[in-house]
Amino acid sequence: MNNEKSKTRRTIAARLLLYCLAVCCAGIVLFQAADAVLARRPIQTRIAHREQPVTRTAPASEGRMDINQATAEDLQKAEGVGPAMAQRICDLRQERGGFRFLEELTDVPGIGEKRFEALSALFYCPTPVQYETGASSTP
Repeated sequence: MNNEKSKTRRTIAARLLLYCLAVCCAGIVLFQAADAVLARRPIQTRIAHREQPVTRTAPASEGRMDINQATAEDLQKAEGVGPAMAQRICDLRQERGGFRFLEELTDVPGIGEKRFEALSALFYCPTPVQYETGASSTP
């Protein structure tokens, strides 16, 4: 009899603990959603490759062209970039709706440090503000 009461008490305590945990989790989710609605921003939209700090240089430089305007033929002018690599760059650019940072080129398979240096010598990426305001991005 004493054993049954002990099991019942433990069962009730475990259920109460689980109930409290569920209520706390639901509260956290609701508060995050309310905060996102008030701030008018989507929930959990962080993109890993854009969270890292990036050292930026002046967006336009003489002789360089906008990476988001470059054709596959323009991209092939960079050392080590052939037709297949140029197509991969164009595909990633289209998938993302354009590059916001030139450093995103390193996300293309096959672009390492040397190819990135060759590309950055020929191309630049306008600042995100230029795209948001619709300002001209030509150097």
